[in-house]
Amino acid sequence: MLSNSLGDEVMRLAEQAPSVVSVVPNPASDEATLVLTRTLAEQGVLMAYNAVGEEVMRVAIPMDTPRMTFNTSSLAPALYYYKVLLRTGVLGNGKLTIVR
Repeated sequence: MLSNSLGDEVMRLAEQAPSVVSVVPNPASDEATLVLTRTLAEQGVLMAYNAVGEEVMRVAIPMDTPRMTFNTSSLAPALYYYKVLLRTGVLGNGKLTIVR
């Protein structure tokens, strides 16, 4: 019975919709672009976190903007986690690597 529930969980994860947010290029240097698969009906926020979960960057995302370039020159070379947050919750998330 345990293997069935584990299999169900794997299938559920595999069937999840692809993320509606991405950052390109990735890895990035001093600038990156947030790409959304749909425009936002409200203002959002792009937040980046370091490996220990500290917020290191916050950028406002205007509504009706499917692509937004943002500056990453203040981030040290490392792996960061990002999320796009709306009033209703997290729209999407991912990882961003900064190299120089």
